[in-house]
Amino acid sequence: MRRADRSRRRPCHPQACQRSEIEVRQELGYNLKNWPDWAETDPAVEKLLSDHDINIRQNAAWAAQHRPALLPKLVKRLHDEVDLWVRSEVGHVLGGCPALLVLPDLLTRLAKDSDIGVQQACAGAIEAHLNALGSFPATVVKPAPKSLHDIRQKVNALTYGTYAALKSWLNASLVQYVDLDSLAEFGSVMTIEADAGKLPHAYGLDEQINTVLGVLDGPAPRAVVLVGESGTGKTALVQELVHRLRDHPERPGYVLRMTPQDFLVNTRYIGEWETRVRNIVNAVQAAAPHHHLHPEHRRAGLDGHLVEIGCQRRHRDGPVHRTR
Repeated sequence: MRRADRSRRRPCHPQACQRSEIEVRQELGYNLKNWPDWAETDPAVEKLLSDHDINIRQNAAWAAQHRPALLPKLVKRLHDEVDLWVRSEVGHVLGGCPALLVLPDLLTRLAKDSDIGVQQACAGAIEAHLNALGSFPATVVKPAPKSLHDIRQKVNALTYGTYAALKSWLNASLVQYVDLDSLAEFGSVMTIEADAGKLPHAYGLDEQINTVLGVLDGPAPRAVVLVGESGTGKTALVQELVHRLRDHPERPGYVLRMTPQDFLVNTRYIGEWETRVRNIVNAVQAAAPHHHLHPEHRRAGLDGHLVEIGCQRRHRDGPVHRTR
């Protein structure tokens, strides 16, 4: 009777059984990465990719790296993974996958993700692919310029890694990019109004417009002041000028309209006005080539392509065009 009692198996404690099952799955995922050609185990790796344990999902990501059939699942995990650590590991894993198939998703994740660790992982993977390829593949569709701009801001803010190839490619891709959202913080972008059909045309001003364009296209300093009494057509000239600039691709640029109120908004303390002017200058310089329209007779303090519109003097014969 005593011998029979010794031979009886004790029931496994639920927590102990669960712990042993997790350990088995962890070891399975860890070891399957050493057998990427064993296609019969792909279903097991795919199941481990969605395991509830983060360590198992991390091991499964590395196990899926060199399994072509699981690449779509791995890319999907990059976007769907809720754990930051696992998501960053998936980013690292994709650095060793076929570049043509993963670069778009790595760029998309880098543009959208707010976690620095994930950003570093995606940036590192993209950097590895660019170094291996020598350049960005022509057959791969680039993200929209706004997304590339967001990516560049995030990459420049990273403190770990250099990402020289990625930064060089981003800068080359954004040579003609203008951050319109930044410009719109300081006034109205008249070019956008023209694109939306909200800016009226003016007629019979060809001579005046050609005079202004001749200055803007000429040698520095490229600055024009339009002076005349109210109702002589200064605003109409500027509005038509916006349309002319927009219709000629050889004259790239955006027209920003600023009022004195735009200069002084949210400037209540000493030094805030100077800071705001400095921020305006930086935004306009970053958007070069540009045209800045300032409805005020005093100088705006900005260099480059500058148009000032004011009512400093009265003239009976219409607006006077003065260059300086």
